[in-house]
Amino acid sequence: MADFAGEFTSVMMNVSRYQDRRTERRSCLARIFRKFLACLTLASLSLSSALAAQALVLQLETADELGREAKVQVVTPGCRDLVGFSFDLNFDPELLFVNAVEGVDLLAGMLVESEALRPGLISISVSSEFPITGRGSLVELHFEAYSPEGGSSRLVLAEARARARAAGSDRAVNLPVEVRQGKVTMAAEQKSWSSWGGYLLLAVASLLLVLLVVAKLTAHSGNEREEE
Repeated sequence: MADFAGEFTSVMMNVSRYQDRRTERRSCLARIFRKFLACLTLASLSLSSALAAQALVLQLETADELGREAKVQVVTPGCRDLVGFSFDLNFDPELLFVNAVEGVDLLAGMLVESEALRPGLISISVSSEFPITGRGSLVELHFEAYSPEGGSSRLVLAEARARARAAGSDRAVNLPVEVRQGKVTMAAEQKSWSSWGGYLLLAVASLLLVLLVVAKLTAHSGNEREEE
Protein backbone atom coordinates (compact mmCIF):
# COMPACT_ATOMS: atom_id res chain seq x y z
CA MET A 1 0.00 0.00 0.00
CA ALA A 2 2.83 2.32 0.84
CA ASP A 3 4.49 1.51 -2.47
CA PHE A 4 1.26 2.35 -4.36
CA ALA A 5 0.93 5.65 -2.51
CA GLY A 6 4.51 6.50 -3.30
CA GLU A 7 4.07 5.71 -7.01
CA PHE A 8 0.83 7.66 -7.11
CA THR A 9 2.53 10.67 -5.50
CA SER A 10 5.39 10.39 -7.99
CA VAL A 11 2.97 10.27 -10.94
CA MET A 12 1.07 13.29 -9.67
CA MET A 13 4.30 15.21 -9.22
CA ASN A 14 5.32 14.36 -12.79
CA VAL A 15 1.89 15.47 -14.06
CA SER A 16 2.22 18.69 -12.09
CA ARG A 17 5.71 19.33 -13.50
CA TYR A 18 4.41 18.58 -17.02
CA GLN A 19 1.56 21.03 -16.56
CA ASP A 20 4.00 23.63 -15.20
CA ARG A 21 6.28 23.13 -18.18
CA ARG A 22 3.29 23.32 -20.54
CA THR A 23 2.14 26.54 -18.91
CA GLU A 24 5.66 27.90 -19.11
CA ARG A 25 5.86 27.01 -22.82
CA ARG A 26 2.54 28.77 -23.47
CA SER A 27 3.75 31.81 -21.59
CA CYS A 28 7.02 31.80 -23.54
CA LEU A 29 5.16 31.44 -26.84
CA ALA A 30 2.88 34.31 -25.86
CA ARG A 31 5.89 36.52 -25.09
CA ILE A 32 7.53 35.58 -28.39
CA PHE A 33 4.29 36.33 -30.26
CA ARG A 34 3.95 39.73 -28.57
CA LYS A 35 7.53 40.58 -29.44
CA PHE A 36 6.92 39.48 -33.02
CA LEU A 37 3.87 41.76 -33.27
CA ALA A 38 5.86 44.64 -31.80
CA CYS A 39 8.68 44.11 -34.30
CA LEU A 40 6.18 43.86 -37.15
CA THR A 41 4.55 47.13 -36.08
CA LEU A 42 7.91 48.90 -35.84
CA ALA A 43 8.93 47.56 -39.24
CA SER A 44 5.67 48.76 -40.75
CA LEU A 45 6.12 52.23 -39.25
CA SER A 46 9.73 52.35 -40.41
CA LEU A 47 8.74 51.33 -43.92
CA SER A 48 5.99 53.95 -43.97
CA SER A 49 8.41 56.63 -42.79
CA ALA A 50 10.99 55.51 -45.31
CA LEU A 51 8.49 55.75 -48.13
CA ALA A 52 7.40 59.19 -46.99
CA ALA A 53 10.95 60.38 -46.34
CA GLN A 54 12.47 59.82 -49.75
CA ALA A 55 14.86 62.66 -50.47
CA LEU A 56 13.58 65.68 -52.35
CA VAL A 57 15.95 66.63 -55.16
CA LEU A 58 16.21 70.35 -55.96
CA GLN A 59 18.21 71.13 -59.08
CA LEU A 60 19.21 74.58 -60.32
CA GLU A 61 19.24 74.96 -64.08
CA THR A 62 22.24 76.45 -65.85
CA ALA A 63 21.40 79.53 -67.92
CA ASP A 64 23.49 81.00 -70.74
CA GLU A 65 21.86 84.10 -72.16
CA LEU A 66 22.69 87.07 -74.38
CA GLY A 67 21.83 90.40 -72.85
CA ARG A 68 21.38 91.50 -69.25
CA GLU A 69 18.48 89.23 -68.18
CA ALA A 70 18.27 85.51 -67.47
CA LYS A 71 15.66 83.16 -66.02
CA VAL A 72 16.74 80.20 -63.90
CA GLN A 73 14.34 77.50 -62.73
CA VAL A 74 14.54 75.19 -59.73
CA VAL A 75 13.33 71.78 -60.88
CA THR A 76 12.73 68.39 -59.27
CA PRO A 77 12.81 64.98 -60.97
CA GLY A 78 9.92 63.94 -58.74
CA CYS A 79 8.17 64.71 -55.46
CA ARG A 80 5.30 63.07 -53.58
CA ASP A 81 2.88 64.71 -51.13
CA LEU A 82 5.19 67.72 -50.73
CA VAL A 83 3.64 70.34 -48.44
CA GLY A 84 6.48 72.85 -48.17
CA PHE A 85 10.14 73.61 -48.69
CA SER A 86 12.63 76.43 -48.29
CA PHE A 87 16.21 77.23 -49.26
CA ASP A 88 18.78 80.01 -49.48
CA LEU A 89 20.37 80.96 -52.77
CA ASN A 90 23.83 82.51 -53.01
CA PHE A 91 25.14 84.35 -56.10
CA ASP A 92 27.71 87.01 -57.03
CA PRO A 93 26.33 90.33 -55.69
CA GLU A 94 28.73 92.39 -57.81
CA LEU A 95 27.34 90.89 -61.00
CA LEU A 96 23.67 90.01 -60.43
CA PHE A 97 20.52 90.89 -58.59
CA VAL A 98 17.15 89.13 -58.44
CA ASN A 99 14.18 91.23 -59.54
CA ALA A 100 11.43 88.57 -59.36
CA VAL A 101 10.68 85.11 -57.95
CA GLU A 102 7.57 83.17 -58.92
CA GLY A 103 6.10 79.69 -58.73
CA VAL A 104 5.82 77.83 -62.04
CA ASP A 105 4.61 74.48 -63.31
CA LEU A 106 3.94 72.46 -60.12
CA LEU A 107 3.57 75.66 -58.08
CA ALA A 108 1.75 77.76 -60.67
CA GLY A 109 -0.60 80.19 -58.95
CA MET A 110 0.81 79.50 -55.48
CA LEU A 111 2.37 82.07 -53.20
CA VAL A 112 6.15 81.95 -53.18
CA GLU A 113 7.78 84.09 -50.49
CA SER A 114 11.24 85.53 -50.99
CA GLU A 115 13.43 87.76 -48.87
CA ALA A 116 16.76 89.36 -49.69
CA LEU A 117 18.90 88.67 -46.63
CA ARG A 118 21.85 90.63 -47.99
CA PRO A 119 23.39 91.36 -51.41
CA GLY A 120 24.01 88.04 -53.09
CA LEU A 121 21.79 86.02 -50.73
CA ILE A 122 18.05 85.45 -51.05
CA SER A 123 15.79 83.20 -48.97
CA ILE A 124 12.85 81.45 -50.66
CA SER A 125 10.05 79.48 -48.99
CA VAL A 126 6.91 77.74 -50.23
CA SER A 127 4.06 76.17 -48.29
CA SER A 128 1.04 74.46 -49.79
CA GLU A 129 -2.34 73.65 -48.30
CA PHE A 130 -2.64 70.72 -50.70
CA PRO A 131 0.16 68.14 -51.12
CA ILE A 132 2.15 68.45 -54.34
CA THR A 133 3.02 65.37 -56.38
CA GLY A 134 4.81 65.28 -59.71
CA ARG A 135 7.97 66.36 -61.45
CA GLY A 136 9.00 69.52 -63.24
CA SER A 137 9.71 73.14 -62.38
CA LEU A 138 8.95 74.59 -58.97
CA VAL A 139 10.35 78.12 -58.83
CA GLU A 140 11.63 80.54 -61.47
CA LEU A 141 14.12 83.29 -60.59
CA HIS A 142 14.56 86.36 -62.78
CA PHE A 143 18.15 87.62 -62.71
CA GLU A 144 19.49 90.88 -64.10
CA ALA A 145 23.11 91.89 -64.56
CA TYR A 146 24.38 95.24 -63.34
CA SER A 147 26.69 95.66 -66.34
CA PRO A 148 25.60 95.47 -69.99
CA GLU A 149 28.70 93.36 -70.54
CA GLY A 150 27.20 90.63 -68.33
CA GLY A 151 29.35 87.99 -66.69
CA SER A 152 29.17 84.57 -65.03
CA SER A 153 28.19 83.54 -61.50
CA ARG A 154 27.77 80.26 -59.66
CA LEU A 155 24.38 79.67 -58.06
CA VAL A 156 24.71 77.90 -54.72
CA LEU A 157 21.62 76.46 -53.07
CA ALA A 158 21.99 75.97 -49.31
CA GLU A 159 20.03 75.48 -46.06
CA ALA A 160 17.41 73.44 -47.92
CA ARG A 161 14.51 72.00 -45.93
CA ALA A 162 11.35 70.15 -46.98
CA ARG A 163 8.27 68.54 -45.49
CA ALA A 164 5.89 65.96 -46.93
CA ARG A 165 2.71 64.31 -45.76
CA ALA A 166 3.39 60.85 -44.32
CA ALA A 167 1.83 57.92 -46.17
CA GLY A 168 -1.61 57.11 -44.81
CA SER A 169 -1.51 60.04 -42.39
CA ASP A 170 -2.33 63.72 -42.20
CA ARG A 171 0.85 64.56 -40.31
CA ALA A 172 3.88 66.06 -42.05
CA VAL A 173 7.39 64.66 -41.74
CA ASN A 174 10.76 66.21 -42.54
CA LEU A 175 12.39 65.13 -45.79
CA PRO A 176 16.10 64.91 -46.55
CA VAL A 177 16.97 67.27 -49.42
CA GLU A 178 19.55 66.70 -52.13
CA VAL A 179 20.68 69.83 -53.98
CA ARG A 180 22.35 70.23 -57.36
CA GLN A 181 23.98 73.57 -58.06
CA GLY A 182 23.74 75.70 -61.18
CA LYS A 183 25.34 78.61 -62.99
CA VAL A 184 24.18 81.68 -64.85
CA THR A 185 26.12 83.42 -67.63
CA MET A 186 25.06 86.60 -69.40
CA ALA A 187 27.05 88.03 -72.31
CA ALA A 188 26.78 91.32 -74.19
CA GLU A 189 24.61 90.85 -77.23
CA GLN A 190 26.76 90.82 -80.36
CA LYS A 191 25.41 92.42 -83.53
CA SER A 192 25.38 90.05 -86.47
CA TRP A 193 26.75 91.03 -89.88
CA SER A 194 23.20 91.20 -91.19
CA SER A 195 22.30 93.68 -88.45
CA TRP A 196 25.32 95.84 -89.22
CA GLY A 197 24.50 95.66 -92.94
CA GLY A 198 20.97 96.86 -92.21
CA TYR A 199 22.30 99.81 -90.19
CA LEU A 200 24.80 100.67 -92.98
CA LEU A 201 22.10 100.53 -95.65
CA LEU A 202 19.87 102.79 -93.57
CA ALA A 203 22.72 105.26 -93.09
CA VAL A 204 23.50 105.33 -96.83
CA ALA A 205 19.82 105.80 -97.69
CA SER A 206 19.56 108.67 -95.19
CA LEU A 207 22.66 110.31 -96.64
CA LEU A 208 21.31 110.03 -100.21
CA LEU A 209 18.01 111.52 -99.09
CA VAL A 210 19.80 114.47 -97.49
CA LEU A 211 21.90 115.00 -100.62
CA LEU A 212 18.78 114.86 -102.78
CA VAL A 213 17.01 117.46 -100.65
CA VAL A 214 20.08 119.70 -100.69
CA ALA A 215 20.33 119.34 -104.48
CA LYS A 216 16.68 120.27 -104.93
CA LEU A 217 17.02 123.29 -102.66
CA THR A 218 20.16 124.40 -104.53
CA ALA A 219 18.44 124.04 -107.92
CA HIS A 220 15.38 125.92 -106.71
CA SER A 221 17.56 128.73 -105.38
CA GLY A 222 19.41 128.95 -108.74
CA ASN A 223 16.16 129.20 -110.65
CA GLU A 224 14.99 132.06 -108.44
CA ARG A 225 18.22 134.01 -109.13
CA GLU A 226 17.86 133.53 -112.91
CA GLU A 227 14.30 134.84 -112.82
CA GLU A 228 15.46 137.98 -111.04
